[in-house]
Amino acid sequence: MHVTVSPESSGTLVDRMAAAALIRDALASLRPVATDLPTRSHQPAIVRGDLLAAHAAVERILDAPVVATFDDQTWSIEPLVLSPYLVVEPVI
Repeated sequence: MHVTVSPESSGTLVDRMAAAALIRDALASLRPVATDLPTRSHQPAIVRGDLLAAHAAVERILDAPVVATFDDQTWSIEPLVLSPYLVVEPVI
């Protein structure tokens, strides 16, 4: 099973402080205002390079069946069965 990590990309956030000021000014003037919401560019907190260790661990986990044992019973769980339940949560 092959695991991929998508490259990071920048995004756009609404500048909440500037938007709040626009709204307050519009309310104070009691006139309708037609304007775009102020936005700013946002760089991701996690980049592809930050995920190298997690990527390697997931590939290792999904490289072979996982064997679970309880009492005298043993189960073999195939990677395709296990993969939908695998969650990786990065901690910033």
